[in-house]
Amino acid sequence: MQSLTEQFLLYNQKYSLFAELDTILVALSGGIDSMVLLHVLLSIRKELHITVVAAHLNHQLRGDEADSDETFVQKVCQELDIPLVTQQCDVRSWCRDHKLSLETGARDCRYRFLQQTAEQLAGRVRIATAHNANDNAETILDHIMRGSGTKGLRGILPKRDIYIRPLLFASRQAIEHYAAGNNLDYRVDSTNSDTRYRRNRIRHTLLPLLAREFNPQIISSLNRLGASMTEVEDFLISETVNRLRNCLKFKDEHKIILDIDAYLAYFNILQKGILAHALELLGTEPGILDYVLYEKLSRIIQKRRSGVTLPVTEQINITIYGNELVFWRQNEEWRRVQIPAKPGHYSVGNDYIFEIKEAEKPLNFQNKSCDTEWIDADKIVEPLILRSVLAGDRFYPVNGRGNKKVSDYFIDEKIPVYERRQIPLLVCSSGIVWLAGKRLDDRFKVTANTQRVYQIRLVKTE
Repeated sequence: MQSLTEQFLLYNQKYSLFAELDTILVALSGGIDSMVLLHVLLSIRKELHITVVAAHLNHQLRGDEADSDETFVQKVCQELDIPLVTQQCDVRSWCRDHKLSLETGARDCRYRFLQQTAEQLAGRVRIATAHNANDNAETILDHIMRGSGTKGLRGILPKRDIYIRPLLFASRQAIEHYAAGNNLDYRVDSTNSDTRYRRNRIRHTLLPLLAREFNPQIISSLNRLGASMTEVEDFLISETVNRLRNCLKFKDEHKIILDIDAYLAYFNILQKGILAHALELLGTEPGILDYVLYEKLSRIIQKRRSGVTLPVTEQINITIYGNELVFWRQNEEWRRVQIPAKPGHYSVGNDYIFEIKEAEKPLNFQNKSCDTEWIDADKIVEPLILRSVLAGDRFYPVNGRGNKKVSDYFIDEKIPVYERRQIPLLVCSSGIVWLAGKRLDDRFKVTANTQRVYQIRLVKTE
């Protein structure tokens, strides 16, 4: 039978968790799992040419017990002659300020600390946490009860970004056996037995019940389920990326447009993956597309309810526009910028430059682009201002019939709602001069009586 260290090496090789010359930052709580992880890594560091560093966060949740844990890991690392980074964090205050549960807040603080510590280390760094097979089984069971899909049923992954879980193959029993065989000292967290926490109820009540009454090998079974779902999810991700590419009509940092007919040609599971992947490409958190949101989206897509917009987050919306499914980011409004009414180049925010230069008549409109206009310079009444469209804004579209609300102009010109906020107005004291990139105001157009002409341009910087 292979030793835990031999299994550790094979597991690392299988998933390429770390390599020669890597620095392994161990999340060292002082508990049995992290102490075993540290001991195994130290036993193989010369063989694999790795550097081992430890990090400990005192969450200040357990008073003297937490302080004793910190003192313990400091003593251990000093005796083992390995670097240790420690930090104290008032997790209760953090949770209160950010409206988080203690479990979630503690995890957030811990990962933020580990990330910051890793960024201060030289070379290629991997952050090793001591999650084991029992932890994975608890996670999968928790996700089952929450109604998770294939992504959640994977459980804890062997690696994610720079985070690795080298002990994920090992049962808690195997870890306890290793600790006893190597006379390892460790700390016991008293909150681990507090059944007020959901995780502890799963660990101490539900899993033992399942093992006793239904399946003695429940830990192994749940881990096999996780491995199977990982294979399924990897395949779905690959298929989703390909299918998204097939129905993609447009993509930039603010907007993704899909062809609805192409999208609807796929099975539901791929449709859901396409939606989730598109949202993640715009920067949403993974998992934001839950069952309720997906069902709501599916209904409006199936009905082709053009013009309907569904907010996903404060910044991200999804709009049906004809045969297009548009994911768009709510851009920041154009900040109000005052521009001198004279030739020059002026930075106006949103990565744009506003240019004014003198021009001579007659004007050549043959090569005119949407970012360029010509105005009667003498009609401008300072100050000249670039700003967002406001409710009730009215202008006189050039060569039109009287004045019109800007919002009505958008509707008449069939300008999608997701583009309207990106269109700034150039205004002066006597009214709107230019709906930038779209339409000049008739009062400022160049006529036979015009004496001075300004060419104006709104261009995006590279």
